Amino acid sequence: MYSGGMTTTETFPTISYSTKETAALIRKALRAAFPGVKMSVTMSRGTGYGYMDISYTDGPTTAAVDAVTRRFRSESFDGMTDSTNTIPPTLYLVDGVPTLLAYSCRGASPSRHFSAEALAAAEVAVAADPGRYANSYDHDGSTYYACRKYLSQTDLS
Repeated sequence: MYSGGMTTTETFPTISYSTKETAALIRKALRAAFPGVKMSVTMSRGTGYGYMDISYTDGPTTAAVDAVTRRFRSESFDGMTDSTNTIPPTLYLVDGVPTLLAYSCRGASPSRHFSAEALAAAEVAVAADPGRYANSYDHDGSTYYACRKYLSQTDLS
């Protein structure tokens, strides 16, 4: 990212990416950040146009996926006003030239699924440290939510 100062009188070239091109860039960034983890990036249609759905099994935490995809967002939601705000293009050095990059992604929603092996490993981990997950046990004493809490905090890449 370009870290030089920017005045209001400076103008920079802009590269604008379509939603399809942004989805391809997100796929590429996720492959680079999490090699070996198969991820599906699909674009929403209709009223959800511009949103990306990211689906994968095991792999990194959703927070780690959010950290990679955040830079591609072109809008943010403001819950206080129940509205969206446009995120201005970001200034990067492209071939040594300060350039504004404008992406077309209204938001990315990671959907992480767990394999049977990951769930079994979570059962073992929760059983080994029951005090840590005591508040996460179900009313019937099962460990379903405790295991989900453990897995949500664990990178399985």
